[in-house]
Amino acid sequence: MRRLQAGRAPLLAVSLVLAAGAAWALAVEPFVVRRHDLSLQLPGLPASFDGYRILHLTDFESSAPGVRESQVAAMARRTPPDLVVVTGDLVDKNLPRPGRLEAYRRMGAWLSSLPSRDGTLVVQGHGERHAAMAERELEQALDFPGVRVLWDDARVLERGSGSLAIAGVRVRDYSGEGRWVVSSDGSVTLGPTARSSYLELVGPEGNFRELTGRLRFGSPRDAAGIMVNSLVGEGEDRLYLVQRHRESPTLAAAAHGSAFSEGLRRETTPLMGAWNRFRVRCDIGTRGVRLRARVWPVHASEPEVWHLDFTDAHDTRIDRGRLGLYARGPGTKEFADLRWEPAGPAYWREPRGADQLTAMLRRLPPGVPVALISHTPDIFPDAASVGVPLVLAGHTQGGQVRIPWIGALSTFTHLGRRYAEGLFEEQGSLLFINRGLGTTRVPVRFLAPPEAVFITLRPPA
Repeated sequence: MRRLQAGRAPLLAVSLVLAAGAAWALAVEPFVVRRHDLSLQLPGLPASFDGYRILHLTDFESSAPGVRESQVAAMARRTPPDLVVVTGDLVDKNLPRPGRLEAYRRMGAWLSSLPSRDGTLVVQGHGERHAAMAERELEQALDFPGVRVLWDDARVLERGSGSLAIAGVRVRDYSGEGRWVVSSDGSVTLGPTARSSYLELVGPEGNFRELTGRLRFGSPRDAAGIMVNSLVGEGEDRLYLVQRHRESPTLAAAAHGSAFSEGLRRETTPLMGAWNRFRVRCDIGTRGVRLRARVWPVHASEPEVWHLDFTDAHDTRIDRGRLGLYARGPGTKEFADLRWEPAGPAYWREPRGADQLTAMLRRLPPGVPVALISHTPDIFPDAASVGVPLVLAGHTQGGQVRIPWIGALSTFTHLGRRYAEGLFEEQGSLLFINRGLGTTRVPVRFLAPPEAVFITLRPPA
């Protein structure tokens, strides 16, 4: 009997340790908010912003202000920040639509109550991207004094003669997944991606007038098309687009940054899962920019009529730029037999930076330092490539459950488990990943406590 009891003792000890750990992870750690103070040097920061304090909050996953929010409010009252930034997932994603709207109103009122000289800036998280939550509805639900939502936009703050820009982006797939692949035979492929992806044709000076080739796409949810007079590579969201759109399978044309003054459309539907031939032509004259396109099955003869024939005669017409390819969606998009006129040496190049990021930065006053706020840290490689010095992100919950000597079990990002929390420096840019306040999927935290981060900005020494 003594031997049996002695054998049970280690099992009992292990069981008690596991029970204590589970109780801690479920009932204690998720509700004790750690304060994290961080001082960061921001290149180009004016002297008037030396000591500027930002309270970075993220991933509340809340239905109403509770014990965690009370702790954050107490911290903010003790050392009031100059600005509060929220990097998404403000409320519980599992709430039904009416309940979610009410939760946003409650949380918006709470954010408005925090002491901060420059108010609160909120960016979209995965919860705010939900189909039931339209952007206008979210803005209305968060319409409280000092609270503002940034949709691929920036706010320029002023102190004396100095300025600081806080830029915020929507949630997208900013990963390397779905990057364009240009084969040695000249064909181009884009794999599954939720990210709007662009590829521009770079050649001699002067506009290309025509692009022909074959197009195939694998999903009814795919968008695929041809860009004409694209200025995306110059950081402007200005281009003409001929595409098969996800919401409309027939061939359509769009003008980004301008508008068509007249046009003719003959409905035609590119075939899914089969090769389609296309011809897209652009002519620039005194009357404007004329865009024409047609598409037909690969086994058929080229039609004599244009399926699209549009003209832009407005002052905003886009009379220069590059030819290019555009695609997004869950299927594989393929382009082959690509030929351009006038013929000549050229190569394909993906514009630097993420969707709208370079365009947004170009709208800022020259020389103003930028801090970028994003829900997911996956934007960091793109942001660093265009010289953004600081990115603040959330989304990971710090892994939520961390195992000693192993680290975060999962972060649900394309950057990998190494980027679970904390400060990183790469390509001369800084990334800070906040562990957030709430929990997702399972209501536990272990060795990844919730945090409120007070960031003090300093100019370089």
